[in-house]
Amino acid sequence: MVFGGTRLYIADSERSRQRLAVIIGETLAEKMIAQYKGQSLNLPRLSTLEIEKRKQAILADHQNGMSNRDLAMKYEMTERHIRSIVSSHNNKTDADTTEDTEPQKQFILPRSRLRH
Repeated sequence: MVFGGTRLYIADSERSRQRLAVIIGETLAEKMIAQYKGQSLNLPRLSTLEIEKRKQAILADHQNGMSNRDLAMKYEMTERHIRSIVSSHNNKTDADTTEDTEPQKQFILPRSRLRH
């Protein structure tokens, strides 16, 4: 598997061809090898929009009853990361519901404490 934020060497070998074919399909793998043979490509990390879309898909699958283990396998993430996504969503949802019922408290520090 290839992860964003890494370098991928494109070789004209059967192993490279198979690895690319799994990720992007045989036709595109052949085109990439022809175009970039012998080069290392920097693969960007997922954009913020893609990360948010993936997070929403994870939350939807979780609400539909998919286990953390199955989610981790489906999205190729650790169970710990899945739990973190679900937990932060639940905490945010809880905070949104209590926001209307409890007044927010503000803490004001004396000016002398704000200086470094």
